Amino acid sequence: MKKQFIWMFLIISPVLMWAQINTDFSLDIGYQNIDVNGNEDVYNSQRGVDEGFLLRNFHYNLIQDKEAFFNRFSLDASGFDATDNGSLIIKADKAGIYSANFRFMRLEHFNALPQFANPFLSDGITPGQHTIDRNRSVMDFEVVLFPEKNWRPVIGYRWVDYSGDATTTYHIGQDEFALVSDLDEHETTLSLGLEFDFGKFTGRLMQGWRKYDGDETQSLAAGASAGNNLRQILGQDITLDSFNRTEERNADSPTTTLTVNGQVMENVTLAATYIKTDLESELSSDEQAVGNLASFEISRFFTGRNQTIASNTDGDQYLGKALVQVQLPKDFQARLEFGKSHRELDGQALVSSLYLDAVTFGNNNPADFMTQLDARTYQEKEIQTTQFEVVSPNLNGFRFSASYKIDDQDSIIDPDLAEIVVPGGQGGSFEREIKTTALSASYRVKKHEIKLDWQNRDADEIILRTDYLEYEKLALRISTKWSKYFKLVGKAQWLDQSNDNSDIGYDASNDRYGLDAIITPHKTFQARLSYGIYDYESQVSILIPQTFQVDQSIHLEDGDEIEADLFWSLKKWEAGFNFAKYETDGVLGYSLEQTNFHLGYTINKQFGLKVEFSNVEYTDDVLSLANYDADRFALILNWKR
Repeated sequence: MKKQFIWMFLIISPVLMWAQINTDFSLDIGYQNIDVNGNEDVYNSQRGVDEGFLLRNFHYNLIQDKEAFFNRFSLDASGFDATDNGSLIIKADKAGIYSANFRFMRLEHFNALPQFANPFLSDGITPGQHTIDRNRSVMDFEVVLFPEKNWRPVIGYRWVDYSGDATTTYHIGQDEFALVSDLDEHETTLSLGLEFDFGKFTGRLMQGWRKYDGDETQSLAAGASAGNNLRQILGQDITLDSFNRTEERNADSPTTTLTVNGQVMENVTLAATYIKTDLESELSSDEQAVGNLASFEISRFFTGRNQTIASNTDGDQYLGKALVQVQLPKDFQARLEFGKSHRELDGQALVSSLYLDAVTFGNNNPADFMTQLDARTYQEKEIQTTQFEVVSPNLNGFRFSASYKIDDQDSIIDPDLAEIVVPGGQGGSFEREIKTTALSASYRVKKHEIKLDWQNRDADEIILRTDYLEYEKLALRISTKWSKYFKLVGKAQWLDQSNDNSDIGYDASNDRYGLDAIITPHKTFQARLSYGIYDYESQVSILIPQTFQVDQSIHLEDGDEIEADLFWSLKKWEAGFNFAKYETDGVLGYSLEQTNFHLGYTINKQFGLKVEFSNVEYTDDVLSLANYDADRFALILNWKR
């Protein structure tokens, strides 16, 4: 499909260029070659580029007289074949009749890392057992009728497709088995509404109907019947001869959206938004497993399991917020923002499991054995936000702003008792308040500027283990331009967050420092040099699932980065060079070195050529299997009118 888009643009480009006189046209297209020495899976996971045709840019703009079907038509496209993404944007309008926008986007999601979920890494088997190779396509279309009227009908349509393959693992029979997965999801949304414009007040009211359908099939991967653990269970080998699961999901969620912007008084403006969504979803799953399996949960061996799941979820949510901005004397501004969101989810699931030829661990009474789980879970969450901010004008080079924000969170969680598998209560009512204070100040004199930003968040309670109680961030930026030839920018950031609860003990810090120098000795030449360092540390208490003992999870990471850019242009020639090196030490140590070079030549007013070369070298400090060295060569043709 990606190549079809490239050939389409190659065919229509000459037609569009010479079809009309009053056109604006440009096309950057070429071919790139990729040579990877090392782990291609890691390269594709990180870089997302491939060998093939390269559509760097396609632009077409046409203006016609009033009698034509459209007065203005524009088309912009990029990506597709040799990249992991592509976009197409078309705009057309006819004065007083309609204004239409069309957008298509395609994204590829590939991830196949050797060290992720890989129990056989020591044997040199790659990639890991959790990989993904899927594509997402998104199409949006919207037309506004009578765009010059006070009331304007709006029609919109959105289509999303997400499909492809993946690999994963599944726990059954006291072992973990590798599976292959095929997913096919479709989402459509039809929207109808009105735009209104009454001078001081403008807005939009839309009603959308979203429909989602998804199907996924999973089966046992080739050669995976022995499982990941080769140990016996009570003297029995655990194997899985076949496994098949089909899952169907569908959901309907009508959504109402209202936005209003206006001038309430001479010095007071208002911006308000309201969104309301209702959700109804269903899931059904059918699974068949055959093998020599065991279960400590039912204290039996069994030769197969047939499992069905039927579940449904109902819920509604809304979000409302309003921003009032007041113009104060002497050009000071005051902003007051209020927001409230509410979400409810009520779900029920029935899980029926039929164990075939089940025998007790003592080899007594072989028979089929059935279990059923009927669970209902309810969750409700409400967040109310109030924020006040004051912003100053330019006071002889000095500017400042100050804000204070309060977030009130109320949650109700009511899990079914059958779903709780760890000790302690899991449900209840929870309240959490976060107070945020922020200050910003800058001072500029001639060509020198200093800016300081500070933010502090203070929470009174935690709901999740990942919640913080204290959060503080400080950022400093200093820039100076000594002459028209030299500019220097320095940046620093300090971030700390913590939760000193005795059961959690979470503490994290992230410090960053950077320096940029921009040198322009001549209008035809520019150089940029950059250097930065960072240091990240975090620790949190965790519960080891095998022993239920408390231990510390510690993550350490520190690194540096250096980058240099050179650009030169002279008449019909231009050249660019870039070098960047990123290196980090700690839990995830690696180095990434990139070199890029391009040389361009303008043949005439319509045509130009560009040659590009790049090299990427990735080195993992621990796992040499992940290393690669890749070269890219591209030849680009520029055609414009």
